[in-house]
Amino acid sequence: MVMDKSVLNKKIKLKKAGLPAQAGFTLVEIMVALMIFTVFITIALSALMISNKSSKKATAIKTAIDNVQYGMELFTRTARLGTMYNCFDANQSSVIVDTTKGVDCSITYGQGVAFLLVDPTVTPNQTDLYAYYLENQQGDGRIMRCVEKNIFPGGALPTSIPMNLYPNITCASLTAQEIDIDQFELIVTGTDPVDILQPSIKVKIGGTVRTNDNTTTPFSLQTFISQRQYE
Repeated sequence: MVMDKSVLNKKIKLKKAGLPAQAGFTLVEIMVALMIFTVFITIALSALMISNKSSKKATAIKTAIDNVQYGMELFTRTARLGTMYNCFDANQSSVIVDTTKGVDCSITYGQGVAFLLVDPTVTPNQTDLYAYYLENQQGDGRIMRCVEKNIFPGGALPTSIPMNLYPNITCASLTAQEIDIDQFELIVTGTDPVDILQPSIKVKIGGTVRTNDNTTTPFSLQTFISQRQYE
């Protein structure tokens, strides 16, 4: 059998270099290479898992904060169109709304406000009653929104209107379950028609967002609402 010339030359060079004709990796070299490869793969997978976990946590926090901001925006838009702001404390089962001069809470903070709102989309226009307040009797705090439609379809409004709060089918939570509201402070001023102040509400809301790993992230929001209808 005639051996290929290039193969023969290779064997001669290996023999001159003192190497065996069939050179390759030893078992120890292969094991070391596999060990280094395993270490790098483990580090990469750990970094990927940590990054994925952090991404999910950040997404959950952003979703919760968006929920709070949406609730605050809904409250702001509605209250701006309302009249006769009535400030009250948290965790009340009902509130008596004064329709003649409203109720301020300028010295101490209130945790809820009720007001009248004329719905221009209904013909003839109807008067609705809204209330936003802090409810934390069930443990975690939440912002409640109660709406009673067409409370007085026509004629002169009564001087006071009772409104049932939570538990009530007209009430719903504005904040998600993973959000714990521990601060809903309201400063309501200018509700009396004879004063020189335009009715307004200063709002401060704070709490924590709870993620799936049971960690909490604090947040705080503030806004200012001025009644659009000139008093």
